[in-house]
Amino acid sequence: KFCPEGSLPGTRRIRLRQGGMSMTQSKARVSSVTVRGRTPLAQVQQPGRKEPPREEETAPQSDAVKPLRFGERMLRNTAIAAALLLCAVAARSAGLLPENGAFSQAVTMNLEEGLGSLRFVSALLPESARVFWNLGEEQHSAPSEAAIVHAFSEAEPYLAYSEGEALASAAGEVMSVGRCWEESLQKAIRSLEDGAYALRLPKFADWSDVSLLDYAAKGPSDRIYALGELLYRGMDLARICDATAISIFFLSKLKNITQFEKELEENPGSLPHLKQAKCLGFSDRRIAALWHTSEREIYETRCRENLFPVYKMIDTCASEFESYVPYFYSTYAQENESVVTDRKKIIVLGSGPIRIGQGVEFDYSTVHALRTIRSAGYEAIVINNNPETVSTDYTAADKLYFEPLTTEDVMNIIHLEKPQGVIVSLGGQTAVNLAQSLADRGVNIIGTDCAAIEKAENRDAFDALIRALHIPNPKGEAVTDIESGVAAAERIGYPVLVRPSFVLGGRAMEIVANEEMLRRYLRNAVEIDEKRPVLIDRYIVGKEVEVDAICDGEQVFLPGIMELVERTGVHSGDSISVYPPYSLSQTVKDRIADYTEKLGLGIGIKGLFNIQFIVDKKGDVYIIEVNPRASRSVPFLSKSTGVNLVEIATRVMLGQSLAQQGIGDLHLPEKPIWYVKAPAFSFAKLGGMDTYLSPEMKSTGEAIGYDRK
Repeated sequence: KFCPEGSLPGTRRIRLRQGGMSMTQSKARVSSVTVRGRTPLAQVQQPGRKEPPREEETAPQSDAVKPLRFGERMLRNTAIAAALLLCAVAARSAGLLPENGAFSQAVTMNLEEGLGSLRFVSALLPESARVFWNLGEEQHSAPSEAAIVHAFSEAEPYLAYSEGEALASAAGEVMSVGRCWEESLQKAIRSLEDGAYALRLPKFADWSDVSLLDYAAKGPSDRIYALGELLYRGMDLARICDATAISIFFLSKLKNITQFEKELEENPGSLPHLKQAKCLGFSDRRIAALWHTSEREIYETRCRENLFPVYKMIDTCASEFESYVPYFYSTYAQENESVVTDRKKIIVLGSGPIRIGQGVEFDYSTVHALRTIRSAGYEAIVINNNPETVSTDYTAADKLYFEPLTTEDVMNIIHLEKPQGVIVSLGGQTAVNLAQSLADRGVNIIGTDCAAIEKAENRDAFDALIRALHIPNPKGEAVTDIESGVAAAERIGYPVLVRPSFVLGGRAMEIVANEEMLRRYLRNAVEIDEKRPVLIDRYIVGKEVEVDAICDGEQVFLPGIMELVERTGVHSGDSISVYPPYSLSQTVKDRIADYTEKLGLGIGIKGLFNIQFIVDKKGDVYIIEVNPRASRSVPFLSKSTGVNLVEIATRVMLGQSLAQQGIGDLHLPEKPIWYVKAPAFSFAKLGGMDTYLSPEMKSTGEAIGYDRK
């Protein structure tokens, strides 16, 4: 909401300054407004001094703005709105908007500093990929899920938010920036980490036009891909607009993408088409699929032709004044604005969009690592795409690249910056999953390397290791098809715990009691093949215990042991966690410490790692899994013990041993205080979610409490 000077009592001018935006104090009560309709923003009725207008007081005219609610607080889209305000003022000062336009009147200000021209388009997508644009009177979605923010259209600009369902379904979001709408959208899609890397999904290929249109009209979370399939088939834009109430403007932009896909299919290997495809945001992977070749072949072609993006700076002064804000986005253009220094550089991969199972706990690790890297004298560079996190504040690192976390996009940055190495063990499973493909292209993985990750996450390699170390674990097998899974469960004995490999948050993990349930799970719940094995383990009843530790290759530092309150089978992220443990014997604690040391050294960890154990009724300790990375419990244990685990682990990854850091006591004494981490659930907000706690994580946050014993 932009209020022209004088439109509310007591308002004063908004000033712009180098490096950001500041507001002078205002006596007026400023509220957030969610509106529906297509009228320019200047016509939005502002909240009055006492009571906002009620919805029924607004006549239901087709061209009228209809207020939905007024919220006297900052909303989740406030940050991106602030960025767009800067764009609006820049465009107005550059003469891109007419002086008498409604939008221009809405943002008229006394500019004490000149601004240049608008240069980029920003796209914001929810993690669930639910996409709504400029909806009509009968199409509704939650205001929190307004999916694309487009700075300006060719005609009179206006802002439009989608109207609210009672419940939201997105748990997080990604943001992308590009020079054109098509480029920005395609970058956002591949940032979502939902398996999609293009505007069309194979699952819609066999659907009829009528089924696709009906599906898109209902507004499910993946309807953007249904729209992509319809537009690829050539369905009339007006027909889609009538069914979905999505503006023709946005549908035409989507059509540009699908039409160019056809051109790519008809011109395999064409260098001019490759260049144009990159300008429109097509990934190497998508181009390879359309040309029936490999992603590596497309990458090597780009290397031969020196076809790489340049990086533009998001400059709050729009080049009118000398300033350098190290906040960059990629685009295929001419001039590169990212100044490459001759300092030694370390790149840290962020954790991408917040989702259940991978939240801001991982951003905590990223931010503390960046601080440590800078203090060690290196140039700290972070790559992330989540607008909600601290790591995407450009002051957190020496450079911020707001880019998708894919092999291609990360390699483009590495090609420019040529860092000493890349840290992948602090960004959750998102970053870990990139390790092997980056290493295959010659990138130096700092800290825990690909061989160690393989030992921890490959079932066969892990089983061989723990047998050699004489560490017991629940009997289990990795299977790659349904029949081998059924046979394995028979050998192990029901009930069994089944889960896909290389996932976070217990995603698709389930306790299965019989063959019928197992067949249904393997058929419907997960993708299973040689590249995506499913793990089947014996289910053991007992207490779950969790540790976070640091290994430098010679010693293992164990700051504390956490005991979980809930039964085995409940995901650790959904369980109340207690430090120090309240019911474990000293014998069990010593055994856990011994197993932790053996596993850290045996796997080859260099940095943080997490282990989950089961202690049965007899006091026997079994290992469930080892995560060769920072875990979601690192912030809790760091605050409970008073030890900055991320700082210590980062220094280990940079080559400083535990002994060199002065850490002589490898097992810290327990504190005389109880620390409790309790999960927070959003069942009231996320409609349709099963409230029964299971191996698949459902909590969306947590709180910590403590008191003396």
